[in-house]
Amino acid sequence: KHASQARIAHMLKVLCVSCFAIILAQSVAAERYGSALVTLGRYPGAADAGVRGTISVHDTGNGLHFHGFVSGLEDSVTAGWHVHVGFTCNSASEVGGHYQADLLEDPWTTMYTSNNKGVAEIDQVTENFTLDEVRPVTGRAVIVHNAQKDRVACGLIVPTPSEIAVLQKYPGYLGESNVAGVLAV
Repeated sequence: KHASQARIAHMLKVLCVSCFAIILAQSVAAERYGSALVTLGRYPGAADAGVRGTISVHDTGNGLHFHGFVSGLEDSVTAGWHVHVGFTCNSASEVGGHYQADLLEDPWTTMYTSNNKGVAEIDQVTENFTLDEVRPVTGRAVIVHNAQKDRVACGLIVPTPSEIAVLQKYPGYLGESNVAGVLAV
């Protein structure tokens, strides 16, 4: 069941400053198989690049759906983000390489493209992985790279009982405001 609700944000209860749709990302499969959140912050041992973000992870029964937003990136670049073997963002030496379990080819060819304000939407389905069964990713590190392939952000895949909403521009809205994000309720 994919639910959708519209909400209007009001300033001073009179002036509408931003209109957006809340799209509940919880599907029947997510209810059955689970959800997780990744909160991105500084990569361990590196200078803080200011990259932040939240990514929802839903087990669809056929793979994982990663959906969220990352900010503080370089403007207008394409670079990678990947699930790594490590279970920590406290030690760079323990983050490890891409998590591919028993697969012969690296499945993490996942990329983002940032806009002219350094914000990227991640919306990717990856087959052959689950949150906690076949090739489990729960607890593993998600790493974001910059255009030079440096590791600039890290976050762990943490299970959540929350309903997760992805905020996007309201359909048909032509104004200049662009509200986007991930909300756990």
